[in-house]
Amino acid sequence: MNYIMIRTIQLFVFLVLFLGCTSNTLHAQQKFSGDEADKRCKGSTLIIIGKGAKVPTFVQMGETSNYPIGEFYTLTHLLLSMSDGDDLKEAKKGKDYLGFVHHHYDQMYKGLPVEGAEYVMHEKNGRIITLDGFFVDSINVNTIAAIAPKAALDMALKSCAARKYRWEDLQEEANLRKTLKDSSATRFPSPELCIASRNLDLLKREMHLCYRIDIQTSDPIGEQIFFVDAITAEIIGKKTIGAGNKQK
Repeated sequence: MNYIMIRTIQLFVFLVLFLGCTSNTLHAQQKFSGDEADKRCKGSTLIIIGKGAKVPTFVQMGETSNYPIGEFYTLTHLLLSMSDGDDLKEAKKGKDYLGFVHHHYDQMYKGLPVEGAEYVMHEKNGRIITLDGFFVDSINVNTIAAIAPKAALDMALKSCAARKYRWEDLQEEANLRKTLKDSSATRFPSPELCIASRNLDLLKREMHLCYRIDIQTSDPIGEQIFFVDAITAEIIGKKTIGAGNKQK
């Protein structure tokens, strides 16, 4: 099953759960339909603010609404209460067999990606049909790092404790450069600044300026992604991707 089919099924399940579910989980959310939805977003028929969210996590536009995809940024700026430092950057898009095009946008704050925050526009024939995702509003984080990337990398490597790293395999490094046709290509970690929440829990909104450090290991085989606070050098989050636990 390809990505587009999976995404279509996920969207269908999402609609079924939100429109038909009467569980306590749903009661913890805010749901606006009909005129209530239209007052909040002209032309919409359903708006849901999910549990723990402060801005819409799902918006269904009415059949007669006519928002062209060119108005996406204007629409989301209002819906998501975006400030001057907020932005959405298109990361990928794909079309499914029903003709819907799914545009995935990463949330950005002052030019830096917000780890785990994404908003998706679903459109057909150039018209916005639905919007869904999680957007962290009202971020207020200092974006000037106080520690150098190397210091953050050293902290991550100390916590990684692998016996061997993939960049230490000279033949593998040579193969990588040949494949990419790039003489400077390497798997050696390159810390990148981002905004991340402690323990990667966006619902708690404890946001930090971090270095995102991707460490690929060969013994044991796997990948560990560390989020090191760029002010204090504290590791505030970690993702582990093992040989039998592939993540994207």
